[in-house]
Amino acid sequence: MAGYFAHIYADLSTMDPVSDSLKANTLRRMSIKSSVSAAALLTALPLVACQRAADRRISEEEHPTAKERMMTTGLLLVLAVLSSSVAACSPQSDTRTAKVASLDAAFERDTLVVVTNDGNRLDFDVYLAMDFEQQRRGLMFVRDLPERTGMLFVYEEDAIHSMWMKNTYISLDIVFARSDGSVSSVIRDTEPQSLSSLQSIEPVAFVLELNAGVTRRYNIGNKSRLIWSPPAD
Repeated sequence: MAGYFAHIYADLSTMDPVSDSLKANTLRRMSIKSSVSAAALLTALPLVACQRAADRRISEEEHPTAKERMMTTGLLLVLAVLSSSVAACSPQSDTRTAKVASLDAAFERDTLVVVTNDGNRLDFDVYLAMDFEQQRRGLMFVRDLPERTGMLFVYEEDAIHSMWMKNTYISLDIVFARSDGSVSSVIRDTEPQSLSSLQSIEPVAFVLELNAGVTRRYNIGNKSRLIWSPPAD
């Protein structure tokens, strides 16, 4: 791409009428090399335009030549490409733990510690499903869930709890845990929008829903433990 830009500015420097001093100034300002950067080009483009305007008076009766029209179009294309490149290179925020806008109004959030099968302690950002309406909604209609974000269903007493994937558009891993936080079982890679019942194998007090694949990547299984305390009133 650097060669393409160099070609454009080489053409600009030969367009008549452009003084020798303008040519030298333009080429010196541009410092076009094979390693030319987008930032340097963006800085130089306005300089070229200002130099040309100062060196040449265009009367109202003059009409642009075909070459001038072609070069103007080329410059606009260069600006569009460089602007896109700058936007694409902007720093991105860490999305492992982040908010899910569609859930913020209905659920409180807290930090859940998961002790994995091999003893590692991991922090997860979880939405708390504490009451019936929240548990009925769950992660319905959510289309994107960060890597270390999930939903923790908290029940008042241990029981056989059953989940389903109605109106749930992303595949999940479902972790069932006893009242002491020890993991009873894990169901992995659920089928989105399935109406099949997905239930615990014994009475549990917690159900943790995470992105499909997370339990496998972090080695979360029946030797793991959830550590969480209800928020103080």
